[in-house]
Amino acid sequence: MKRIPLCFVVMVALVGAFQANAAVVLLEQGGVYDLAPFSSYAFSERSRPPSDRVQEEVVSLNFVKIPNGEVDFGYQRQSIWIKTEIHHTLDDEATWVLNFNTRFMNSLDVYLVRDGKVKHLLHNNGASLFEERPLNTPKLALTLDLLPKETVTLYVHYWSRGTTALPLRLEAREHYASTLNHQSLVHAAFYAIMAAFILFAVLQRVFVNGRLQMAYLFYVCSVVLYVLHMDGLSFQYLWPDFPHWNAYASLPLGLLISVSGVQFSRLFLNTRQRLPILDKLLFSILPAAVLVLLYGSFVDAVSSKQVAMVLNLFALLVGLWAGYRAYAQGLKSARFFMVGWGLLCFASVWTNIAHIASGWLPVASSFDWIRIGIIADALMFQLALADQAHEKAKERDQLLEREKRVLLSQQMAERAVYQAEQELLSAMALAKQKAQILQAANHDLKQPLVSMRLALARMKNEAIMDAAAISRFEKSVDYLEFLVSETGRKAPVAEGVLPEHRLPAAFPVKKITESIDAMFREEAEAKGLQFRCQHASWALLGVASDVLRIVSNLVSNAIKYTEQGKVLVGCKRCGDYLAIVVADTGPGMSLEDQATVFQDDERVEQARRGTAGSGLGLPIARQLADKNGYRLVLKSQAGGPSFFAVLVPLALAL
Repeated sequence: MKRIPLCFVVMVALVGAFQANAAVVLLEQGGVYDLAPFSSYAFSERSRPPSDRVQEEVVSLNFVKIPNGEVDFGYQRQSIWIKTEIHHTLDDEATWVLNFNTRFMNSLDVYLVRDGKVKHLLHNNGASLFEERPLNTPKLALTLDLLPKETVTLYVHYWSRGTTALPLRLEAREHYASTLNHQSLVHAAFYAIMAAFILFAVLQRVFVNGRLQMAYLFYVCSVVLYVLHMDGLSFQYLWPDFPHWNAYASLPLGLLISVSGVQFSRLFLNTRQRLPILDKLLFSILPAAVLVLLYGSFVDAVSSKQVAMVLNLFALLVGLWAGYRAYAQGLKSARFFMVGWGLLCFASVWTNIAHIASGWLPVASSFDWIRIGIIADALMFQLALADQAHEKAKERDQLLEREKRVLLSQQMAERAVYQAEQELLSAMALAKQKAQILQAANHDLKQPLVSMRLALARMKNEAIMDAAAISRFEKSVDYLEFLVSETGRKAPVAEGVLPEHRLPAAFPVKKITESIDAMFREEAEAKGLQFRCQHASWALLGVASDVLRIVSNLVSNAIKYTEQGKVLVGCKRCGDYLAIVVADTGPGMSLEDQATVFQDDERVEQARRGTAGSGLGLPIARQLADKNGYRLVLKSQAGGPSFFAVLVPLALAL
């Protein structure tokens, strides 16, 4: 049998001893010491033991050296023991600070073994209030008093539903105070930047008042709230009396960032219209976050936090891909979105590797990357919003320019339509005036035709042609020719301009009365009426044809509606005017009828009952009188006689 060399046996024994027991920490005056390289660890299935059973508990455990110099064992369901031997080399008693660099642990106990006696230095769990901490700081820490030249053993027992990373450091009090000041400055700078982003988002919400600005404000606020919690400031200032919520808050606050970020991405990129498939993927993250939250609340908090980290990374990757697709489709502002989202993706990947693959990357630095990514992301989102607002402003200006051109075209079209409408109205007015002229002429032509018909009938019956009949016949023909020529002269011309009527001239009133006598006597006598026409020697100043038409309509109306009695035509001077009066013994008319008798197509009640007529005679007379400035007067009463008179200016007597 071969003999094993003694040196090999000694080397193996030393290696085993080195692995079984952690190295001793040699302390000099001041400074800071990372305890992980000098510590060993062990897993335990049992809960925290009483102080008098600690030595019995730790003796039964198999402590091994911490690998990679980092106290980080990933996600563990077992509790963890950390053992560190500390050799105090100073000649004086000194107070050190044991800094755990963590805001919270579900269960954390610290024991100090000195001269075989165990001292319980700290007990902190999910039910501990903030005021129960040894030091009033956001991160867990306690003071450690060491005697000159002594060696003590430090045991840390902890358990976590999340990460097991515990960066143990032993710091001089002065160095720890400097560390707190440095952290305060970092926090102040970070929260000042985020406060500026929030203020800008609030101003955007007030002045723009859009869903996108509201989504961005919600996202930034959720990010700030999450960072406050991870820095330990929320437990210190927001809910110090709610430790159970503080122990649980990291899961809902982390999921809130995912939900708010997804909603902002959907609105900013308009994925519902641009990218419907990716929009469904992003939307699916919302119910998935709810399910993870419920699972962590009622089933398993450890695995739910792992799933939440993966879900957050998935949301970032889908949002980054959606930003790229939107940019490829022409959304220029998506370039800032991609930069910000890409930085968050990098920070999320770093954090996932640090928490899942323990020892590969330091967990403490992962949150620094998250903080940097959040600031850069918020800045990029602000730039993206500003860029999008600029693009929308350009689009709005282009739209306003197009609307201006459209409005100008509409104005030109409306102006053309208005001109066409005016031309149409003018044409309709001319057509209406022409129709009125023709209607009046048609009415006035009936009377000479009646006179001619009566004269012809008398000639036929008497078989002779006396001078009076010939005169009446000639006057009727003359009046007929006059009406025809007047109708042609007054008809509107093609351009829509009415020709000027003839200027007033002096003429004898006898010419009017003789023509009336010649045209209407036979008609009145044929109806059994007494007809008398008084001739005078005055001269009138006016348009003889219009005066003749006015009197003719008055006489025709009197004969038509008088069943028995008389129709008289006479003249009476009234100052500078001569009144040509037409009186009849007809049915008369009431005051109500007198108010409407000169309107078109209006006939009095008695006339409507028994006499045919068009109701145009008196309106024609009124129109001609108004055109020439004559006065047309009516005096009558129901059942009594009627008097019509037209007052025409006098000229020199002839």
